[in-house]
Amino acid sequence: GDQQQQLIDPTKLAVGELICEMAFFSFFWSRKEQLLASSSSPSSPNHSNDIKAALRFCNLGLRMMDTSFPTLRPTVMLSTSFLSHWNEPLRQTLDPLLTAYGMGMETGNVEVALLCAGTYCSTYAMCGLPLQPVADDLRGYMQLIRDYAQENAYMVLQPLWQYLLNLMGEDNYNDNNIHRHLINKNHDHVPLGDPLYLNGEAMREDALRTRAMESQNGVALRNIFEYRLRLAVMFGDYTMSELLLKELQQSFHQEVKLDFGKAVEIFGAGITYFALARRKRGRRRRFYLRKARNYLQRLKEWIRLGNVNCHDLYLLLLAEDKSFSFSSTSSNIRKRRNTNDFTLEEGKKTYDEAIASASRSGFVHRAAQANELAAAYCVRGGDWNWAETYLRQAHQLYMRWGAVAKVKQMETIHDCLNCNRRRYGSDDDDTSGALDFPQQISGSFQGRKRFTRKAADRHEKLVFA
Repeated sequence: GDQQQQLIDPTKLAVGELICEMAFFSFFWSRKEQLLASSSSPSSPNHSNDIKAALRFCNLGLRMMDTSFPTLRPTVMLSTSFLSHWNEPLRQTLDPLLTAYGMGMETGNVEVALLCAGTYCSTYAMCGLPLQPVADDLRGYMQLIRDYAQENAYMVLQPLWQYLLNLMGEDNYNDNNIHRHLINKNHDHVPLGDPLYLNGEAMREDALRTRAMESQNGVALRNIFEYRLRLAVMFGDYTMSELLLKELQQSFHQEVKLDFGKAVEIFGAGITYFALARRKRGRRRRFYLRKARNYLQRLKEWIRLGNVNCHDLYLLLLAEDKSFSFSSTSSNIRKRRNTNDFTLEEGKKTYDEAIASASRSGFVHRAAQANELAAAYCVRGGDWNWAETYLRQAHQLYMRWGAVAKVKQMETIHDCLNCNRRRYGSDDDDTSGALDFPQQISGSFQGRKRFTRKAADRHEKLVFA
């Protein structure tokens, strides 16, 4: 047919925006239960059709905006953060979010623009790209959010910001930072300098929790627990991660969460319960194994529904599950007690598959975690040579990602990593905790600082003109 004409009448544009948002939310909430089940647990085959229908609907909305409503971008952010990861590599969702941020700032739709910027940073943090660029970007976005007085959005992003700083080992207070008015001296009992707690330049955990509860900002509250869970799993504190999972399940069990962060949460739960099962015997072991295998099946269901980003997460949980079938009578003599038992070499193969899958997808941090868990498996089997090999690979990948705090933890625990140890932020250098990324990583298009405030500067000129 004839090409549609762009609407320029402000009244019609406002009506069009209202129709688009009402249609999207009507569809979304009509499928709420199905989509929730699809994202969290095994379900009927119809749920695959629900997700595909939601993707078709969002794509239709995008085409409609591009032709008749070019200034309306909320669906870009919603469809990207909720659904695009189901059929696109996670990194491919980054550029549309930055495009939406730029268009929102240019057209004055500041609130949505800043939401897109925050979603870009949270998605970037799960992609395995170097941490330093996104931390720098987020610092700029946070200042912009403060400039536009978007307090709720600021609280939502504080846990992400501190999560990144904790991983990078930058957990000290800066007297000149932009949030200094949020530091509450009445919360001195919260540990400082501990990477498992969200305290540092970006926030004080107890103070933010209090403010979020007072303002009924449930997203900020959830983000506190969610990013602490990721840190607990990353640093191997499974007792803490179990407590955080209980809090998430009790406080947010009715929440519809479809972004890829849900898959990361499912994976963290599975890793936690497998680790706890390994510490127990008898009935308690069986209890934790049942819980862990339930989360393993949830990830398997995500893959069956077509998600293209969680294959390595599933393979790593599968390797952890199979490791319970391994038996040994000594460090050198291994046997099969029944048909389900398998040798150390077979176990290593399952971990290698998870490592290869994460590496192919560019998830450096997940490949590092898979190597670290493979090393622990080899230690349990008495194969110290392979354990050291996996540890060194994990150490190098964490360095490449920029997780200085994790690198330091590994060097503290494992003596084999200290012979060629790189020191960060010591008295005899000027790195101050900063990591030098390999050139091929930091120079990539998406692995660099991309924040710009050109539109915001133009807004300021208009205000003061």
